[in-house]
Amino acid sequence: METERGVGAHTNFGAMTLLWQDNVGGLQIFHPKTESWINVDPLPGAYVVNLGDMMQLWTGGMYRNMMHRVVNPSEKEKYSIAFFNEGRLDYRVKRVIVGEGTEDEEGITVEEHLKQ
Repeated sequence: METERGVGAHTNFGAMTLLWQDNVGGLQIFHPKTESWINVDPLPGAYVVNLGDMMQLWTGGMYRNMMHRVVNPSEKEKYSIAFFNEGRLDYRVKRVIVGEGTEDEEGITVEEHLKQ
């Protein structure tokens, strides 16, 4: 059976995404060490939480975004219901310097991050 591509490989640019699981599946995450795609098996009634580029920036890399994609391995139609949390555009994201308990003095606004 041919696999139909849903959404190509990407990271989410905001802070956090909640993705409602359906029974079709198809979400895959990229494992950088093995350079392979790993299936995320759907759990009925569960949400997948994706951390995005802004969360990685905000935590100084402590929490990392994941490259992911969606394929449709079935002959069924696939629907995705996602909630993207980007934050207020004027909010200043200040990178936490891990181990020091301090923050980046200047930071960047959510709007500046989204424009980059």
